[in-house]
Amino acid sequence: RSELGMERADLRAVELAGLCHDLGHGPYSHVFDREFLPRRGVVGWEHEAMSAAVLDAIVEDNYVDSIPAQDLRTIKDMITAGHGAQLGSGAEAGAVTPGSTPPTIDSSPRPASASSKRWLHEIVANGRNGIDVDKFDYLARDSLCCGVRVSFDPGRIMQFSKVLDDEICYRYSEYMSLHDLFHSRASMHRQVYTHRKAKAVEYMIVDALCAADPVLKLSNRVWDARSFMALDDSVLDVLENRELYGWRAKRDARKVGWGRGEDDDAEREKDDEEVGPAAAPSGTPASRNPLCSRVLLDSDQEDEAAIAEAQAVIARLRRRRLYRYCGEVLVPPGDVGSGRWSVPSSQDVVACYRGSGPRPRAEDVILHDNKISFSMRDSNPLDRVHFFDDLESTEKRALRPHQITSMLAANFQETSLRVYSRRDDPAAVLAVKEAFQNWVSQRFGGHVECSTPLKSRAPDATQRLKRAAEGVQGSSPDPLSQRAHKNLKL
Repeated sequence: RSELGMERADLRAVELAGLCHDLGHGPYSHVFDREFLPRRGVVGWEHEAMSAAVLDAIVEDNYVDSIPAQDLRTIKDMITAGHGAQLGSGAEAGAVTPGSTPPTIDSSPRPASASSKRWLHEIVANGRNGIDVDKFDYLARDSLCCGVRVSFDPGRIMQFSKVLDDEICYRYSEYMSLHDLFHSRASMHRQVYTHRKAKAVEYMIVDALCAADPVLKLSNRVWDARSFMALDDSVLDVLENRELYGWRAKRDARKVGWGRGEDDDAEREKDDEEVGPAAAPSGTPASRNPLCSRVLLDSDQEDEAAIAEAQAVIARLRRRRLYRYCGEVLVPPGDVGSGRWSVPSSQDVVACYRGSGPRPRAEDVILHDNKISFSMRDSNPLDRVHFFDDLESTEKRALRPHQITSMLAANFQETSLRVYSRRDDPAAVLAVKEAFQNWVSQRFGGHVECSTPLKSRAPDATQRLKRAAEGVQGSSPDPLSQRAHKNLKL
């Protein structure tokens, strides 16, 4: 609009920011940065900062000179709006020490832009209240692909919006439309993003990546954009089909027993002359995948064990032998709000087992601290939104829920604790379930119950036939047992 003083460069900046804001996602999207990296001791890493770093690398490597430096900075600021961490240069990137924050993170706040058009930075990634086109896009896309209905209307939200005092405001009548947006987000997280089977698959992917990380060095690639760009979802294929990708073991590990001394390079060259170069022929999957580098094409016995462990997890995943979901409990909001809630350790849960069978192993138990919110933790994001009375208004004002309706929920975040078993045999799963229920009773008392009550184990085929026979011979057989025995004789 002319009254906003928009220029063609502004439109291009918003378009490029929207197209490039997810360039920094690692393999399997948020599984990489929210599950895998913390397990490997990497903290302070955000995919938005990597998106900006990857964009820099693309512009530099492809000699893109049609985007002025200031416009490029504006685009990157739009991508990282609301996220303070910025990646350093590749020259500063180094090995990651578990549990530490590498020096490549600059957490100092950055200005939104040199221009006064602050509202432009609320379109792609809105750090102020979370209303942005990124959320519009993934909710519409994912709900359509997964067959889950969502109730918000992004077209109406945009139609009744305008810029006042350099921020995007909305007509007061759209309060419930914006509420539906955040409610839809919570519903998608509950039904899709944190579905219990989906999380089981995620944990298996993370276990496979963690097992292979000492060989693939995935967690060391996140501090340099060009190294990071080699990562994609094919990493599981590389692990699973190593022969297809030209990945072979060191012949010397079986032949001459290389150590790790200074003669390794000479022995490696000698071995390569005998068995041929490790590099895959041009045109093969290995030649197209940067993970299959010279370093990774050779692996010693220690690496072989790590790769075998990763392959075993992937094989279970392919055969649908997923980690078993064993239970869930909804944490009372009062415990969370008062600070009395802390996530237990696997050892805490295992210690509550009172059964007669073998005690579950702590390393076989996974605890998922599941938080679903309106995107602002326990705050109402609509408290950070300003509204106007009609499209001719020039003043903005805040609205409170009680001014609109008395039926809105008072809590904007729910916390639940889930437990999974890496072992899938019935005895181990039942032991974890019993231990978890005992822990819940011990921690919360009788006023909190698991949302998945412990069920008695279903009888196997032999037990069912035995019961059917006993039912026919008894004085008062039940109809189901009698019918089963009749069908058996037929």
